[in-house]
Amino acid sequence: MSVFGVRERLLSLLRPEGSPKLAGPERVVARFVLPSGAEARVNARVGETLLRASTRLAVPIFQGCHDQSCEECRVELSPGGEVRACVATVPPGGVTARVRQLWQLEQVRGDD
Repeated sequence: MSVFGVRERLLSLLRPEGSPKLAGPERVVARFVLPSGAEARVNARVGETLLRASTRLAVPIFQGCHDQSCEECRVELSPGGEVRACVATVPPGGVTARVRQLWQLEQVRGDD
């Protein structure tokens, strides 16, 4: 048996029955409907916050605080209601969220 054959045999012993590979976090599609009406999709991990998933958008969801108190990151889930993106997590079936506000250059620079 070759070195690669031994490796494959050892890996097969470690795998759960019926599983082609070792299990990892499930990935699903998170859809974001932006304020302009455009739709953006990202791959997200189940259990990841919507705010963290939005960092893979060209412009992420606006967050005004760093302690989950400002409610600037509110999104509307479909189905569901309004939630804070910094607290709401991606469910196993994926999610669609209507975004109220995105980051803008003026907010980053501190312009009014």
